[in-house]
Amino acid sequence: MTEEAGMSGRILTVAAFGAALALSTAITASPTRATDEITIGPEARQALNLTIYNGNLALVQDRRQLSVAAGLNRIGFAGVSRAMMSETALLGIEPAARVRLLEQDFAFDLLTPSKIREHAVGQKVQLVTTHPTTGSEAVKEGVLLSTQGGLVVKIGDRIETNPPGRLVFTNLPPGLRREPTLLATLDAQDAAKRVLDLRYLTGALTWQANYTADYAEADGMLSLQGWATVTNRTGIDFENATLRFVAGSINRRSAPPRPERMRSMAKMAMDSPAPSGGIAAQAVGDYYLYQLPRKATLANQQTKQLALLKATKVPVVREYRLSGRGFHYRRHGGVQRKNAEIILRFKNAKSDGLGVPLAAGIVRVYGKHDDGSSIFLGEDRMRHTAKGRKVELSLGRAFDISTKRRQTSFKKQGLAKNTFEAAYKIEVSNAKSKPAAVKIVEYLPGEWRILEETHRHSKNTAQQAVWTLNVPAGGKAVLTYKVRVHR
Repeated sequence: MTEEAGMSGRILTVAAFGAALALSTAITASPTRATDEITIGPEARQALNLTIYNGNLALVQDRRQLSVAAGLNRIGFAGVSRAMMSETALLGIEPAARVRLLEQDFAFDLLTPSKIREHAVGQKVQLVTTHPTTGSEAVKEGVLLSTQGGLVVKIGDRIETNPPGRLVFTNLPPGLRREPTLLATLDAQDAAKRVLDLRYLTGALTWQANYTADYAEADGMLSLQGWATVTNRTGIDFENATLRFVAGSINRRSAPPRPERMRSMAKMAMDSPAPSGGIAAQAVGDYYLYQLPRKATLANQQTKQLALLKATKVPVVREYRLSGRGFHYRRHGGVQRKNAEIILRFKNAKSDGLGVPLAAGIVRVYGKHDDGSSIFLGEDRMRHTAKGRKVELSLGRAFDISTKRRQTSFKKQGLAKNTFEAAYKIEVSNAKSKPAAVKIVEYLPGEWRILEETHRHSKNTAQQAVWTLNVPAGGKAVLTYKVRVHR
């Protein structure tokens, strides 16, 4: 027998580790001692609940059943998120009588080629080279000295860096695992089947709302479709899970939530009933929770979209708007030119085809061309919007509606301290073939009073004056006003 053939029966290459590990995990046997590790994988799962928040956070609730032996039990809860915040892990045992949880720790040193090399530093390894002509293999033994920036191997009385050939190991380094595992030590007074209920927070799992809207200009209607877009980068698949999405801004600090807060979050999610139809929104504390009515699978490195809502006929108002910047504390000359902003407004009301809590997200609006093809009109971010509140979307600026704004006078002499008077002329041009109503919104800081105006204003807020100009097709309209401001 050649040296190569003799060694082939005892060596294990990095490429063969995956097959060897899969075979070892596929063989299940009863532990010879109560302290042998018992691994429970996803196949022992009874229920999986994911409560997903905005901002890269999720609460995982994973229930699995196993047979616990009398005495000490070392349990390996395999297949947990690689982004698990281990300090948030809560492991419950049912039934809880006659069993105690002594300790738990998170093993996340995973089996990878680089990790195998790191763990083999200082150990004997083998270098296998293949003859380019005959294909025969030659094996040399050495000691792996370092893996930093490359390989450093001692072979005989020589130190070689990045020697040719492939690195071969004779055994698996201890402590490396195929997947992240939560380890727990239980002390049971008797042997029985028990359910382990693991709850933990994880990063790398998030959701956001996205909306598509079809705008029918002639009808003044909007068709709105909402989607929950979920992204999973946790390193594991979540199979057949109950999904819940929380809308709202949760306060987070560097420290994880306290155990009692974790239990409250878990109970909040578990107590929320599953709707029988589409995704229903339910108020939970000061947030809203959306639950998918069916179970779903989130694969690792996957983005999945789930239908959130659909409203087919929502009355919408299109508005052209020019907003000022509050230049009333100083003199300025020249002409400011700007095209009018395009605003779509609708109300989140049941009478208007909605009336549900709308989670914050991007709304992308599409229209129809004369030939029936679709055209993208613009997008805007919608804030969390409660029932009965109005939604405003800014789509861009109108090509055919332009404005010229000029300060015609400025005065502060002879007035009280910190008091100013300023006058403006705003000219609006409409190149469209039909009339347009343009709303002019001026932001007036401090205490203010309109002294003169060609059109009557309305006071929307303490610092906002609004005028509406009806501009004829192919024509112009002019607003002049004078204001006194005291700050």
